[in-house]
Amino acid sequence: MSAYGETVPLDEGWTLIREKAIDKLEYYLDTGEVPKDVVQVEGKPPRIFGAGDYAQLYTTVYNMCTQRSPNNWSEELYQRYGESMSSYVTRKVVPRIEGLEGEALLRELLLRWNNHKLYSKWMERFFTYLDRYYVKLQSVDTLAVRGVTIFKNLAFDHGHVAARCRAAILDMINREREGNEIDQGLLRGVVDMLFDLGNASRSNSPADAQGTSSSSANASTNRPTLGAAPSQANDELSTLWVYQQELVEYLLPETARFYERQAKVWLVNDSLPEYLIKTESALMAEQRRVESYLHPSSMQKIKDVVIKATLTNTMSQTLEKDTNITWMLDNDRREDLSRLWRMFGLVNNGLTPIAASFKQYVQDLGNSVVDALLEQLRALGPQPSPQAKAEILSDPTFVQKLIDMHDR
Repeated sequence: MSAYGETVPLDEGWTLIREKAIDKLEYYLDTGEVPKDVVQVEGKPPRIFGAGDYAQLYTTVYNMCTQRSPNNWSEELYQRYGESMSSYVTRKVVPRIEGLEGEALLRELLLRWNNHKLYSKWMERFFTYLDRYYVKLQSVDTLAVRGVTIFKNLAFDHGHVAARCRAAILDMINREREGNEIDQGLLRGVVDMLFDLGNASRSNSPADAQGTSSSSANASTNRPTLGAAPSQANDELSTLWVYQQELVEYLLPETARFYERQAKVWLVNDSLPEYLIKTESALMAEQRRVESYLHPSSMQKIKDVVIKATLTNTMSQTLEKDTNITWMLDNDRREDLSRLWRMFGLVNNGLTPIAASFKQYVQDLGNSVVDALLEQLRALGPQPSPQAKAEILSDPTFVQKLIDMHDR
């Protein structure tokens, strides 16, 4: 008996859930049309279910989960929950993303993911009792984790979708680096999807891939059911594993290749000040890129790649240019010198050759001033008069040159 009266048979209860909840939800996701019998509120998001529908569905699930054995259908409902969601993804999502490439794939995939989140949200509400009791008692995936896992396994990991998605993202990023405008909102949405997919279970069992794992199977293996390994359970970045694995691990080498190509062109065409301006601009652009649609954890990794490609690997070539530090000092290019110090300060031991060049320049300049003075003294002959010698040594232009060197 249920807490509210007569026993609810499995098939009868599931038929009601199917007709009153799942069919309505899938119809809305497919057509965008809300049920005509549900009152809509102007200015509010569309309402798919009325208050009475929700109460009836919640009560039905509650009753089916609280009936005494052998009529307690908690395990069967948990299994059918996964089967129903898996069926929808296989029937409605996979065919729509199959064969798509580039931005078309990203847009359709993001649309389907947002639909899936809505699907999962409502299903979790109707099956709340499963999450509160059955999931905890049986140590199985929560409904939220299960929903994410189903989409990841059946849609994102299907037919090289992940690889095609990654290729599209990298292509958009490179086009932006080349100066083209891109849809940053689309990229932000897709990257957010990768964050969300990091909540999926990391189990690769066939049963979980279909969203039909049983409580007995999960209990017997005692596997972790969160989207991270046990040692990472309290790590705030643990859900980034899909983002790292499917994007960042490919983005970093692609970034290196892009800026290695850029550095070769800049070395040929640009002076050292121009080269450093472009390098600094690239670093600032990458920072904005991370802030716009990537994760902050990628910031330093991407910067390190750019620094290595444009500064570390090209240091000897850049510092040997005609417009090197000596040229900058000779021409009093203070802003360029400041940028030189700032940029090579990002390189490990990068300031060592800069400091050595500066020291040598100062020594050479000081020696040239002293040599000029000595040359004047030698010009007086082997036995200059004390008065003539004193006039040269007290020449204010000599002192002024030393002061000018200090000021620079």
